[in-house]
Amino acid sequence: MAAILPGRDKRRVGHRRPREVVITDIPHEIDAATAPDFRAILHRIIESHRYSPPARLIIDLSEVSFMCSSGVQALLDAKRAARGLGIALWVRNPQPAPGRVLEITGLTDHLLEPL
Repeated sequence: MAAILPGRDKRRVGHRRPREVVITDIPHEIDAATAPDFRAILHRIIESHRYSPPARLIIDLSEVSFMCSSGVQALLDAKRAARGLGIALWVRNPQPAPGRVLEITGLTDHLLEPL
């Protein structure tokens, strides 16, 4: 249970929301064959944070060498699900090919972590 400290602008102390959770264990290629598993993993992670959501959920794509539209759709579905729980979901460190897919689809600003 959170407590309010006197003389401290009524800031709450107690259970704190973690700032961010970073997901790094991602398939090296996200294509039509691997996207369903990728989507399921993301949704399991999001649901596991339902009652103690982090401020941000970061998906690190530094090891992903290929991503097709199925992977993009999985990211968009996950972003929507995370937003429903008050979690900001962002993509970090895309390799050139997945980064280009995000650029071509016009989703760079929507998915890429702001600096």
